[in-house]
Amino acid sequence: MTTIGLEGAAWPIPRRAALGTQMTSVSTVGLLEVEPAIGRFLTSAERVAVSDLVSVPIATAPRGEFTLLREGESFAALVLDGMLFQRLRVANRVALRLLGPGDILAVGGTLRSPLLTQVECRAAMPTQLALLGDEVLSAAGRWPRLMAGLHARIAEQSERLAIQLVICQLGRVEDRLLALLWLLAESWGRVTPVGTAVPVSLTHDALGELIGARRPTVTLALNELSERGAIVRQDSGWLLLESPPGPIGEMPCVQEPRLLRDPPSRWASAETQTDVDGASRLALRETFIRLQEKHRRGVEGFRELLSQMGSSQERSRVIQREVAQQSRRPRGDRRAPVELALSWSGGKDSALALHSLRAAPGPDVGALITTVTRDYDRVSMHGVRRELLVAQACAARLPLIEVEIPAGCTNDVYEQRMGEALAEAPLREAQTIAFGDLFLADIRAYREERLSLLGKQAVFPLWDRDTALLAEEFIDAGFQALIVCLDPGRLDPSFAGRPFDRDLLADLPADVDPCGENGEFHTFVHAGPIFSQPIACEPGEVVRRDGFVFCDVLARAG
Repeated sequence: MTTIGLEGAAWPIPRRAALGTQMTSVSTVGLLEVEPAIGRFLTSAERVAVSDLVSVPIATAPRGEFTLLREGESFAALVLDGMLFQRLRVANRVALRLLGPGDILAVGGTLRSPLLTQVECRAAMPTQLALLGDEVLSAAGRWPRLMAGLHARIAEQSERLAIQLVICQLGRVEDRLLALLWLLAESWGRVTPVGTAVPVSLTHDALGELIGARRPTVTLALNELSERGAIVRQDSGWLLLESPPGPIGEMPCVQEPRLLRDPPSRWASAETQTDVDGASRLALRETFIRLQEKHRRGVEGFRELLSQMGSSQERSRVIQREVAQQSRRPRGDRRAPVELALSWSGGKDSALALHSLRAAPGPDVGALITTVTRDYDRVSMHGVRRELLVAQACAARLPLIEVEIPAGCTNDVYEQRMGEALAEAPLREAQTIAFGDLFLADIRAYREERLSLLGKQAVFPLWDRDTALLAEEFIDAGFQALIVCLDPGRLDPSFAGRPFDRDLLADLPADVDPCGENGEFHTFVHAGPIFSQPIACEPGEVVRRDGFVFCDVLARAG
């Protein structure tokens, strides 16, 4: 089974092949032979006549980017085999559209909406196309029902686009992905004894553009679908084992849309219409052509203006990001020597450790150290976005040292990356590293052993404190936090995203530590006495990944 893939279609592809210059022409073939459905409305006699008399040229589009230009009198192309994909951009968002066997693609030069600032079309693999031109138009004049079949095919294609639009509105990304894969199965799927195989290979970025989601969220949702056995990723694409999402309840009622029309003008009324002679008709036609050309130039000018505005906005965003990064950078020189650094996860134990160290005599905490999973751009284990981590460091007015590790990081790689960070400025001079651990002796011994090899010592300002009292102290001090990660084997997933407050403490099962020290849950602190200002955020989607439940906390405007 051939796998159709977008994995290798790294965007943008530098090669641009205009159909008609690099497209390989194969032959002509009967229209109904390659697409019998177009003749669905013909009578038996008409079908025989069309089969004998109507042929269309067949051509192959090479893999890569191309533009379907008008060749002779061709007005469209019908996909026979393979896959085409279009990327359409409106403002700063890009959507992906896949075209497979039976889909129709219009020739280039067709007027498009000025909202589209960019349209790209590519062949995911060598794709066979039937070019529709004079042969089809002449046949439609003789057998009008042929055009009805063509319109029905276009209507079916529009319906699939409408279904994709509805899929993008599903609340859970897992449901969007599962429904999309079933939609792809309608064009490319094959039923097997163990499930429905979909031989389409898509990157997580491409899946995100198909369902209106970001790549990290797609990655988490795919892991959730795989873990629950809904899908299986194969070398030849996907295997669907779970049915598509079904309806819940009845379709909600909405007020019917209405088209607000102005009353007809006297100029358009029947009483004022008069016959137009040949000369006037010609003049009207020339005027119409001029207006049409003026409209076309206006659309092109507007599109160019939108493009310039988009470029200007992008430059502005780049400048804003640079300024924001400068303004978010915690005070102090990140490269200045540090005497005491704190291992920072962004959770309540780290926050209480910083609070305790600032209140105790001795050296001030000079930097925060955090491991960030490079593949997800998030705090390791906690799953908190990097931008929120930076906001915490800024609010704490401390330099942030980020130690990047890969997803699925081994202990050897972790120790290597952490050792490199501690051996370089500004941590090279740090004699002490503080941790927020509470009572797990094996973790404490591991930290002390690793640091002693580097000539440093570990301190634990919260060690052996009563965790129930510590949780109360955290709340009494004015800290605010959210549950961002939990072990569903120890704590119900419904706790994900909840505030860490007394109501939560009262609801915790008796065998769950109030501070989650046994790994039951992790938190993200967004307000408290260690911060100069609260971090504006809100709980987002809740997903399962790698056996844990995560709440995706989102930054919001303050």
